[in-house]
Amino acid sequence: MMIGIKYSSLALAFLLELCVLGAICYWGFKTESGLLIKIIFGIGGPFLAVVLWGMFGAPKSSRQLNGWLRFVFEFVFFGSAALALWDAGQPSLAVLFGVLVIVNHVLIYLLDGKHSMSN
Repeated sequence: MMIGIKYSSLALAFLLELCVLGAICYWGFKTESGLLIKIIFGIGGPFLAVVLWGMFGAPKSSRQLNGWLRFVFEFVFFGSAALALWDAGQPSLAVLFGVLVIVNHVLIYLLDGKHSMSN
């Protein structure tokens, strides 16, 4: 049963990473700016998030951060999505997303013992 919970937590972690991209994209297109700015934020924001995650957060990255640097990076990465949802007028989704991220990180830490803060 613990293996099932562990794999479910890892699957949820992946879905939350994808939700970051969706939240930033949504925020970008909901800005009160012109079409060009909406396109830049709506497409450029998620693109930047993908690049940063690929460089510093992806499990197989050669530059993967560890320890407190990883914790800070993930806090900013996932926190930016919650803030984007809040700013786009979706406070309930922002809070739900934040709670899911926290619960998921705690579960992964407890089940694996290799959370970002312990490396």
